[in-house]
Amino acid sequence: LRDADGTTYRGEFHCGNRHGRGRESYPDGQLYVGEFKHDAIHGFGTCHYSNGNIYRGNWVDDLKHGSGQITYANGVVLTGNWEHDTEIS
Repeated sequence: LRDADGTTYRGEFHCGNRHGRGRESYPDGQLYVGEFKHDAIHGFGTCHYSNGNIYRGNWVDDLKHGSGQITYANGVVLTGNWEHDTEIS
């Protein structure tokens, strides 16, 4: 599936929505591989950001939420907890 903005999705669908395991790539080079629920990034997944950072962990409604680990492009690794896309520990 390719959106008008160039975003592409390959994976499972349910009732016409992204649901289950999938892979979504964005025009800026960002790539997400993991779980989707009701057309949102939801569950466990890995996001490779266009700036070189990589986040592996839990997501809720397209936001980092729960435990995860971010590896920055410079090699620094941070393991912690996120709430609504904000690192809290």
